[in-house]
Amino acid sequence: MPEAVPYRQFKVLHPEHDARYWARCRALYSGGRRLLGDDATMRDVFPQHPVEAQAVYEQRRRRAYYINYAGSIIDMIVAELFAEQFSLTGQPAPDAFYSAFFDDCSRPGGAGLALNDLLKQQVLTALQLRRAWTMVELPEHSGPTPADRLDEERRGLRGAYCSAVEPECVRDWEHDPDGELLWVLLAFERRPRPDLLVRRDHVEEELVWYSRDEWVRWQIQYPTDKPPPDNELIPPVASGVHSFGAVPVLPLELPAGLWAMGKLESLAAAHMNQRVALSWAQHKSLYPFLAHFAGPEDPANPATADPDRAINQTYGQGYIARFPVDDRIQYISPDSSTYQFSRDDLATLRDEMYRVVHHMAMSVDNSAAALQRSAASKSVDRGDTATVLRALGQVIVKHVLRVLELVGCGRRDPAVTWTVKGMDSFDSDTLASLLEMAQILDTVEVPSAAFQVDAKFKLAKAYMGTDVDVARLALYRKELEMRITN
Repeated sequence: MPEAVPYRQFKVLHPEHDARYWARCRALYSGGRRLLGDDATMRDVFPQHPVEAQAVYEQRRRRAYYINYAGSIIDMIVAELFAEQFSLTGQPAPDAFYSAFFDDCSRPGGAGLALNDLLKQQVLTALQLRRAWTMVELPEHSGPTPADRLDEERRGLRGAYCSAVEPECVRDWEHDPDGELLWVLLAFERRPRPDLLVRRDHVEEELVWYSRDEWVRWQIQYPTDKPPPDNELIPPVASGVHSFGAVPVLPLELPAGLWAMGKLESLAAAHMNQRVALSWAQHKSLYPFLAHFAGPEDPANPATADPDRAINQTYGQGYIARFPVDDRIQYISPDSSTYQFSRDDLATLRDEMYRVVHHMAMSVDNSAAALQRSAASKSVDRGDTATVLRALGQVIVKHVLRVLELVGCGRRDPAVTWTVKGMDSFDSDTLASLLEMAQILDTVEVPSAAFQVDAKFKLAKAYMGTDVDVARLALYRKELEMRITN
């Protein structure tokens, strides 16, 4: 890595870095102010008609609203995926550090974040933007080089931790032919205000480059309206080597078929535009205007010669309007015959958004996934959801194992073979189908206490859903085993 780098090199973006599209996806997931209150995003998602007057567009913008089906679908996937915490076991027995790491994998002194919660946050990001990045770090140190691992432990230098890096902050990266990262460039931007007498008119950029064995950091400060020229050389402020043996920034990347917002984005935007258009048209139709249709001018009737005869009279309760016999006056409003078609089309768009899970299930290239569905299930939608959750679970398991591998390499721990329990079994039966099956089983004698315990436990687990923790479920099973005997 050279001593100084021209500023223009930091501005080069990876071909898949698309901040504008990501802003659109995030806004359609969040809804509310994130969408309706952001001018740039609204102009992208809710564009002005080619011949629409600016004043009319601004009125439509003020009346715009968004029914957030996309966010609900993604939240449903994440909630079901993490309804039960996964567990990790290692052989041979791992260092005691890992137990604490699973409970809190955040930076020392941070707010505290369990590994399960970090992964949940990363999956939510990936379902929106397709890719989430997890960074593994070791505490930086100054002073003398540690004498040995015991000295590192005493000085707190082996306390590896993880953090999420927003995709917008990952500017560029490169892979080798095997798909492994060669390097990655991160960029973090702040506009600090140290005290009340200072304005937020300066930008602080921190840029960090990681390779498989080293890291380099740059820091740049400049006025908001005057960034450095492209040819200005930026010297590093710090650099060093690391012990991870690989780039310590890992992508959690979903296949295109499992990228929920990639399928939802256009449907959600279309639904919003059509819903608002229908609302706007219905709103205008509530205010019909009065129109005067003047009859032919009759020389024998002087009243027909007055072109202002419809507007020089007072209308309202207690007044009488006077017109020639051939004149006509009536209220005019837009034709509402297209409203029903629009409403039907909106329902179709909504249904298509909810069918996204079905499309995601079809994209899973694994015929075994369909065979894992419960034969008793009558809900195709639940079967599709289970297929999608299993496929996502496989991606998450690979990611968490890679994170643990990096942590172990960075700490220089003995090799551990990790086993993940969970993320592979998602019941595709609905509560209704389980109740129906339970009623059938009550009429059939199955003389097995173990079978009866399993059947009742499955029903109780489905009924409680996400409102019960693992310990409570264990209690349910224990009590069932005590009460149901041969």
